[in-house]
Amino acid sequence: MKILSPEVRIIVMRLKVVHLVLQKNALLFDSKHSKIENADVKEIYEAINHKYALNKVLERIDKKIRILDENFLTEFNHTINHNIIYIGGYRLSSIRMIGSNKKFPLPYELEEIMTVFLKI
Repeated sequence: MKILSPEVRIIVMRLKVVHLVLQKNALLFDSKHSKIENADVKEIYEAINHKYALNKVLERIDKKIRILDENFLTEFNHTINHNIIYIGGYRLSSIRMIGSNKKFPLPYELEEIMTVFLKI
């Protein structure tokens, strides 16, 4: 079994997450039906945006272009959040996930964390 590089492992993990999101979004966009029930506008934009973001990742993989660079991650983030929320850079406030004990980095720690992350 071939050992994957850290960059490839991260890409595979993120693609699995995107796949789960797309499965959820497939419920919104069934090609046999034009009516979208119980979906708000944000969910519709999320489905569309994830499709475009995944296509950007796949294009870079096809062209053998490095995925983990700050410019691409910024563009990817803008694509996912297009028409939902404006993201101008790293977050400026603390976050938490309801139902989780996970502690997320504080806003002032993000730039250093991303610098280390992008060196992988």
